[in-house]
Amino acid sequence: MKTKTLASIAQMLGLIFVVATSQSFAQGNPPAYYQLGPAKATLYKPDSGPPPHVGVVAMHRTANFLSYIGCMELSKRGFLALCMNPRFDNNETQVNWEQMPLDVAAGVNFLKSQPGITKIVLWGHSGGGPTMSFYQAVAENGPSYCPGTQQASRVRQ
Repeated sequence: MKTKTLASIAQMLGLIFVVATSQSFAQGNPPAYYQLGPAKATLYKPDSGPPPHVGVVAMHRTANFLSYIGCMELSKRGFLALCMNPRFDNNETQVNWEQMPLDVAAGVNFLKSQPGITKIVLWGHSGGGPTMSFYQAVAENGPSYCPGTQQASRVRQ
């Protein structure tokens, strides 16, 4: 009898946990997938509240960020979040550093074209930190920031 009672309590707790967690992880606006040139992206929109005016571009240098939890959480807090995979996703040996800002530029330009977006935050995780910094330096200072590269001139579009 005691074993049956404990088993029933365990089943009930398990059911409560499943229901509670499934509702907390549910997202009303499912992410939308986009091909941005050779880069891939997932756009996370807030479920409720006023339309966002701040967009966030999140990317790692080579990791798959399409389902990065940070973007889910940012959208829950009212931001428009774009999680990106660069053209070199999951392929460290193929990385061409000078092409990385072009992928960031594609994401920034995409967010700029979204209604209501007035500010864009660059979110670089791990290897994405130097990538975002490199993009920002070229975007603000022009291609002269990194002389000798042909790719930098295409960042400031």
